[in-house]
Amino acid sequence: MSAAEVVGALPWRETRLRVQYVVDEEGERVSALLPIEDYEMLLDHLEDLYDIRAYENAKAEDALLGGESMPAEQLFAEIERERGWHIA
Repeated sequence: MSAAEVVGALPWRETRLRVQYVVDEEGERVSALLPIEDYEMLLDHLEDLYDIRAYENAKAEDALLGGESMPAEQLFAEIERERGWHIA
């Protein structure tokens, strides 16, 4: 399954965000407000998309290196270390 197929299958595609807009004097949208649950869902899906991209990049790098691959757990641990995350 390609990254595009995975993204198309994500459940957020079927979810309507409950957004309220803040407008300026001319009625132009300047900010958006949404419930914390929707915000957290967006963050979760962004993380999923990042993971998909990391996987696709790792596959491409593996192909360039002639098939010397790295386990997903090791890849994610390196990503977490680079970002300064500590996941117990």
